[in-house]
Amino acid sequence: MAVSEKVKVTVHHGTAPDVVIPGCIVLEGGAMRGVYTSGVLDCLMENGIMMQTTIGVSAGAMNGYSYLSGDIGRGAMMSVGHRNDKRWMGSVRTIIRNKGVAGWDRFFSKELKEEMPFNQERFDDPRTRFLVVATNCDTGETEYFEKDCGCIEQAIRASASMQVVSAMVDVNGGKYLDGGCSVKIPYKKALEEGFEKIIVVRTRDESYRRDLTKKHKVWDVRYRKRPKFIAAMKQACVDYNDDCETLKELHDEGRLFMIQPSTPINIAHLESDEDRLLELYLQGYNDAKSQIGNICKYLDIK
Repeated sequence: MAVSEKVKVTVHHGTAPDVVIPGCIVLEGGAMRGVYTSGVLDCLMENGIMMQTTIGVSAGAMNGYSYLSGDIGRGAMMSVGHRNDKRWMGSVRTIIRNKGVAGWDRFFSKELKEEMPFNQERFDDPRTRFLVVATNCDTGETEYFEKDCGCIEQAIRASASMQVVSAMVDVNGGKYLDGGCSVKIPYKKALEEGFEKIIVVRTRDESYRRDLTKKHKVWDVRYRKRPKFIAAMKQACVDYNDDCETLKELHDEGRLFMIQPSTPINIAHLESDEDRLLELYLQGYNDAKSQIGNICKYLDIK
């Protein structure tokens, strides 16, 4: 499927400067809301903001994959330009071949990397780290996979495989699903690792909080043989609202820098409307652009 001219001219393209900024960037998930993150990252890359460590969960892990390669526009081209490619998302073909809505055989294929070049050498740069968040379906625990673990592509697949609609993903003999099932914004990992400079990219606006009255009965049925996984998902919803409050406090104190949507994101979980997705991409890009001065000040760079 050919990428439309509208996508080609709207999405920014290029190669990020070969620099490494001390600190950590944390990327929230959110299915197609991750297009917002693609816009943010393209703006950061254009301005040479390439953080030493990237932590990505779910759609954030997918965005982090292209961010580490320094390929401006690659994440957006995949999520917007190829959104309606039946080899990638939502078709009977992808469901059968990948046991979920995403066509991972397409995402990591040699063919796609030829269509949209991926700088593997830069991704493998020993100066940088990439941590992918996934949830262990047996223990309910959050696990972090480093880019040199030997199974990073499989870990990304697990991290971005939505619960209920996707089969569990095997990673080194364990069964995993969406990292957001146990931790939705993994900023605490960055704090625990002692980073002094932390950027958190959100996909929800400041006012958003999860509805804790929702019972999620489908989880109780789908994963009845995995009670720890069910408990982790329910606790993650409670933790999310607490984390929203904590993140605001940490941002206001200058302990970290948070980039989040300036207006609420109202798109479907698996949004396919190209115009709406491009608007979301530009929102992310422009939100980041409007804060570049403050971000550079926070990072102590000129």
